[in-house]
Parts: sequence; C-alpha cells; structure tokens
Amino acid sequence: MTATIKLSKSKKLQRQLEIVIPGEQVEAEISARLREMRGKVKLPGFRKGKVSPEIVRQRYGDQARYEAVESLIRQAVIDGLEQHDLNPVDTPKIDDLRQSEKEVRFHVNFEIFPESDFTAFHKLKVTRYEADVTDADIEAAIQRLREHNPDWSDSEAGGEDGDRLTCDFSGTCDGEPFAGSTAEDYSFILGRGEAIEGFEDNLKGLRTGEQNTFTCTIPEAHPSEDLRGKDVEFTASIKRVEKPTPVESDEELAKKITPEGEEEPYTVEVMHEKLRHHLGQTLRRMLHERGRRELLDALAAATSFPVAEAMIDSRMQRLGLDGAGADKGDGDGAGKDKGRKRSKREIAKDRERIAGELRSALVLSKLAEDEEIKPDAERIQAEIERRAADMGIDPEQLRMYYFADSEDSRGALDSLVSNLTEELTIERTYDLAEAEVKRVGFEEATAAEAS
Repeated sequence: MTATIKLSKSKKLQRQLEIVIPGEQVEAEISARLREMRGKVKLPGFRKGKVSPEIVRQRYGDQARYEAVESLIRQAVIDGLEQHDLNPVDTPKIDDLRQSEKEVRFHVNFEIFPESDFTAFHKLKVTRYEADVTDADIEAAIQRLREHNPDWSDSEAGGEDGDRLTCDFSGTCDGEPFAGSTAEDYSFILGRGEAIEGFEDNLKGLRTGEQNTFTCTIPEAHPSEDLRGKDVEFTASIKRVEKPTPVESDEELAKKITPEGEEEPYTVEVMHEKLRHHLGQTLRRMLHERGRRELLDALAAATSFPVAEAMIDSRMQRLGLDGAGADKGDGDGAGKDKGRKRSKREIAKDRERIAGELRSALVLSKLAEDEEIKPDAERIQAEIERRAADMGIDPEQLRMYYFADSEDSRGALDSLVSNLTEELTIERTYDLAEAEVKRVGFEEATAAEAS
C-alpha cells in the first residue's frame, strides 16, 4: 500500500495536502531499517551481524520508527507536490501530525507561486525615454569642470568656502590619540563637507601659519563604534591657504583634465567627444532606470492578482523592513524607523507596495517566458564591453572572468544575463504598450531627479 494524497485549496494561493501513510508501509520501512542496523550492530556476546532481530527491534525500534516516519513524510510531500504539479514559494509546513499503528496522518500547508494573467499591455500609459545630449549639456559640463579643476594660487587671507586648505592636525579622545587622529599636509576644500562636522568651521578665517585648538563631536555614523558620539579635541596648524581661479581657456581646460598616461593632451574637440560619450552613457542609464520605475508602477497599478504572503515576507526581511506577517495580526511592528516603532498602517503600506513590485516582476517574467526573450551572444558581449569601458579594463579580461569555470563567475554571468533579459523585456513591453517616445537632455534629466 502507498500513501493517499488529497489536495484542498483554501483562500487565494494557500494550498493544503492531506496525506495518509498506511501502517503497513510504515512497518515495512521500519523493518528495512532494522535489517540494515542488524548488519552493523555490535553487542556483547554476539558477533557482528548476528544479533537477533528481536533484540535489535527492542533496542533500536524507536530510532528506526523515527527515521522511517521522517523519510516517508519527506517522500510523500515530494510525491504530493509532483502529483498535483505544485510549486511552493517556501518550505512546506507539516501540521496536525498524528501517528498510530494503523496509519500516519498529517497536513502539509504552503503557498504556491502566483501566475500572471495580465495581457493588456496596450492599455498601459508609459514613456520610452531617449537620451539627447545637447550642446547646452556639453557647455554646462565644461562649466562644472572649470569649477572643479581651477588653478590655485597662494593667499594671505583667511580661508573661506571654496578655498583649499593644507594643514597638520592631531586629535585626542579622552586624552588619548586614536586611529586617524593625526595627519600631515592634509588638504581639503572648505565648504564641501570633506571633514567631520565641526572640523571645517573651526578652520575658517585662519591664515597661513595660524593654529586653532577646538572640540568636535564625532557623528553617530562614524565607522569607529568606539568614537561615535564622543567629543574629540583637535589642534590644527594651517600650512597653506589657496584661492581658486577658474580656467577660462577651453584649450587649457582640455589639457588640465587629460588623464595621466595619455600620449597626447586632450584637444578641445577630444574633450567635447569624451564629455558627449560620458554624458550619453550616464543619461541612458538614468533614463532607463526612470522608465523602468514608471513601467513597474504602471504594471503594479494595472494588476490585482494575489501575491503569496511568504514572498512579501521574504522581500520585507531582505530590505530590512519590519512587520513581516503584520497584516495577519502578529503585532504592531516591532521594528524601528528612524528610532521609533512603525505602525500597522505603515507596515501595511510597505507590504502593499512590495506586492505591487512583485506583481510587476511576475508580469515581466511571464512575458519573457512566453516570448522566449533572452540576450544573444552579441548583446552579452556588448554589455561586457560597456562594463569594461566603465571599469577602465580590457574587455577580454572581463570576458574571461565571466566565462571562467568558478562559482563566482557563473553567478556574475547569471546576474548579467538576468539584467539584460529584464532590459529586453522592458523594451518589448514598450513596443506592446505603444509607449510615447520622449527625448530628454542631460540637464533636464538631472534637474528632474533632484526635484
């Protein structure tokens, strides 16, 4: 006799298997394990493998039954899932386990992965953004380069925002020096927040050769836990104050920004070409992400099929959000958001948002599966070359890494292919939705991101 398996559906994506394993099957499994034990058991007065079956059962019967039932339950769950073609989101939970000589009876509870039924792509209102780097974008970028790559000249005046200071400093906490408390010829731009809070303010107005002793409070976000929130006394001596003068000539600016190792300094034309390429790459990534967010939001709003609670719980935990299961009455959210307990309402909003994100991802995944969307070798190679250019390394070196026979490389390649598959699927979704095309410049895009 074999186990009987009955499927029952509760609400939404929850499923339950009721499984009954007959006593005869349990006993057969116990006997098989006892026979295996008998061949290995050593007891005083008996040769190995010659202990009587009765004594083996008396001594090891409970262990054999435990192992037999555990094995039969595990196999019955696998058989039940295969028999009914079920794909659980998480490890199925065994409930209501009851054992007798007649049978072993239990329930298996779990949630299944949802299936997207969305096909109305033509009803989506989405925008396909295209990068359009203008001459004005290039001029704005050149102006930023002028501001960040000035000529520096010594000044006898006191330092102010925008000036470059060079100083020696030493610090103590509770009267003792600490890691990073001393430096010589430390240079930074006043007003950019490059030093810890309070440090710069106490050096403003100082001239070359002047010194100041002051106290700063180490911020709570400091890498060293031992220093967080503590007062530190610094003594700083100004060695140099320099005033910036923007580079007015494009020719001089082009030479100034030429990276070390270049055979020839940049010309103005080369500088423009490099800037247009860099801005274009940055803008395309920015617009892709904007379009992706808007598309996912549109899909979330256009769909309503249920998502497994276990999937939402997992995403909440992965994002460090508290309150998994809160909508099921498990408390009011024990986690903290900026130092306070989060309410049930806040947690519910997080769960609703994440459910929408998961629905969107499922729609795209189903579209990719139905239309067999995947990147070809040419697209993969182009992405490797793009990433290599961003990293400043040889594309062949990066390609060899992705295709090396190692777990890390396989994982990296899988991630790359997954990202490209999503990009291709989003492009296909734009086509199905007959998305509006909008060309956007760099300055316009960055202004929108900042707002």
